[in-house]
Amino acid sequence: MTLNQTTNRLKWCYYGILALAVITVVLCMKFLTFHISPTEQNGIIVSYIVICYMLISVAGGLWWFKRKITPLKKREDELRYNEYFRYAVVRLCVIGAGLIIGIVAFYLMQHLPMIYCAAISAVALVFCKPQEARIELDLINDQDDQQL
Repeated sequence: MTLNQTTNRLKWCYYGILALAVITVVLCMKFLTFHISPTEQNGIIVSYIVICYMLISVAGGLWWFKRKITPLKKREDELRYNEYFRYAVVRLCVIGAGLIIGIVAFYLMQHLPMIYCAAISAVALVFCKPQEARIELDLINDQDDQQL
């Protein structure tokens, strides 16, 4: 897989997750009639689960991705783009799931902090947007940067 193919495939995944979030909003607005009170025990448990998942998924997903692509910097073969693609898709899915879970939790509880959780995941997803320059920068060996 080449750099251009990797970028295009990641863009499909990225925009697919955003489209899924929009579809989730529409479905929740139309069909979700059951609500949980945020002050009841079930509402508090759901709030904690959503907040914890969002915090762990954003920080953990970004850290895990950085740790996994570090060995790829030393490789010079074309297979590193396949590995990069795999790791980037996992990162996008983990952070995108936080966005979708936050949206569903907001419509389920009508509790404003849940939309903030979805917004934090959405901002993290924006920083994960695939671009050729970003992929090249991620795969440049750090020793080459120090020599410049």
